[in-house]
Formats: sequence, C-alpha cells, structure tokens
Amino acid sequence: MIKKSLYRFLFIAFYVLHIGDCLAQTQYWDAALTQILVETNKTNYKDNKEALSNQYVSHATVLAWKKTENDFKKIVDKIDKHLTTAFIVAADVTSLYNVYKSLDEMVDYQEKSFKILYKYPWAAGWFFDKQADVYKSAKDMVSFILIIVFSYGDINKMQVSSRETVFRELNTLVAMLRAKCYSLYNKMKQVELAQLYKNTRPYKFYNKDKELVKEILKNIKTFNQ
Repeated sequence: MIKKSLYRFLFIAFYVLHIGDCLAQTQYWDAALTQILVETNKTNYKDNKEALSNQYVSHATVLAWKKTENDFKKIVDKIDKHLTTAFIVAADVTSLYNVYKSLDEMVDYQEKSFKILYKYPWAAGWFFDKQADVYKSAKDMVSFILIIVFSYGDINKMQVSSRETVFRELNTLVAMLRAKCYSLYNKMKQVELAQLYKNTRPYKFYNKDKELVKEILKNIKTFNQ
C-alpha cells in the first residue's frame, strides 16, 4: 500500500514537474515568438504603408503626367486648327511653312522629354515647373494667332511691311516656344545621362577592385615562390 502510494506520489510529482517545465518553456517561446511577430508586423505595416503611400504618389504623378500631356496636345491642336486659317487670311505661305516646321520639332522634343520622365519619375517636380512655362508660352501663341484670325479684315488692308511685322512677331513667339521645348528636352537628357552614369559606376568600381585583388594575389604568389 505504501509502495503504491509512493509510486502515485512520484508519478504526480514527475507529472507536475514535467508539465511545469513544458509550460515554462511554452511560455518562454511564446513570448519570444510574440515579440518576433510584433516586430515583423510593425515592419510589414511600415513597409505596406510606405508602399501604399508610394503607390498613391505614383498614381498621382501619372495622372499629372497625363493631364500635362493632354493639355499640351490640346494647345497644339488649337495652334494647328487656327494656324492655317490665319495664314490663308494673310496669304503668307512661307511663314506658314516655318511655323509648322517649328511646331513639329517642338512636339518631338516634348514627346522625348516625357519618355525620359516616365523612366525617371523622381524628376517630375522639376519637370512640371519647366513645363508650366512651356504651356504658358503655347497659350500666348494661340492667343496671338486668334488675334490674326479675328482681325483678318484689318490685316488684309495693311501694307506689306506692316503685315510682315505681325508675322515676324508670330515667328518670334514660335521660336521662343521651340527654344523652351528644346531646353527642357536637353535638361531631361542630362537627367538621363546622370542616372545612367550613376548606375554604371558601381560596376566600374567593382571591376577595378576585382583587377586590383587579382594583381595583389599575383604579387603574393610571386613573392612566395
């Protein structure tokens, strides 16, 4: 009887001690795991928050690009729409050709600038400031063309020299607008070249370091011989 009681006591004691160890171990690892999960969740939340924020910024930037592109296309369409009428009124084919040529170049510069911007969106803030100036000049040009169109009766009554003065002013506006588009494109090219240079530098340094290590190992090998 005593022996049975002793066995029962030892069994209970062993069970309690063993369970106590297990519980203690479980509590210890649960605490560590909880801490890890908390930190991981914090990191994930921060990453997700930043990613979401970046997504919003990117989406907003894309919308701004689209609006800027559309605004410029609209203004070019307006120029195209009224330009032919203006020069038919004034019967000035030479100026018409020069203006259209500059307009084509201007649109080409704009398209190239936007292509670079899509690759390097971090330049968007600076780009939009410059683009606003281009857009303003384009609007001024449209206004001037409309003045020519609406005052066709007076222009037809002008002397040749006076008429040339009007279209010289238009050519000046076109040249200024083209120059701004070209300047913006050149600046965007500098952005592209700077980024390409930045991306290729680590590779060059790596190759240089690699060659230097080879040379050192070669010298050590020669010295040991």
